[in-house]
Amino acid sequence: MRNTKFRIVTLVVLLGLLLVGWAASEKDLAAQTATFDCANVTEIPKAECEALVALYESTDGDNWWDNTNTGWLVTNMPCRWYGVTCKDGNVTKLDLSFNQLSGPIPPEIGNLTVLTELSLSFNQLSGPVPPEIGNLTVLTELSLSHNQLSGPIPPEIGNLTALERLNLNNNQLSGRI
Repeated sequence: MRNTKFRIVTLVVLLGLLLVGWAASEKDLAAQTATFDCANVTEIPKAECEALVALYESTDGDNWWDNTNTGWLVTNMPCRWYGVTCKDGNVTKLDLSFNQLSGPIPPEIGNLTVLTELSLSFNQLSGPVPPEIGNLTVLTELSLSHNQLSGPIPPEIGNLTALERLNLNNNQLSGRI
């Protein structure tokens, strides 16, 4: 009888621990899948914040090489996130080269309209260069080399009249500029 009580108590304790562990796992999963809220960001326009979030989500940001202690989707200060440079309340430079970005460049990148430098080279970006890149009319440097980008070079790149440096090599892009 005493041995049976011990087994029942042990079983109840183990079930309790399992339930606590399951609840903690559910909480962690909910925290991981929660969407970052750009409404809480005040240092850059909401559209720019949403473009950065879209880039993170589209390019597997959780697995970037430099994603630990970088602030991405953790703090509400995007100007302090790794690779992001701001000036006068706008994102002006984005350099995430050599960072294992994987996936497509999202069309929201075109909402970073004050961006002067965009460097996403030496990653595993794939798919087409979005035509919205043509919205970055003050861009002086565009570096997308050494990825797996494919398809035609969007004619909207012709809108980048301030462009001084363009690096698209080592991709599977086609067409004229």
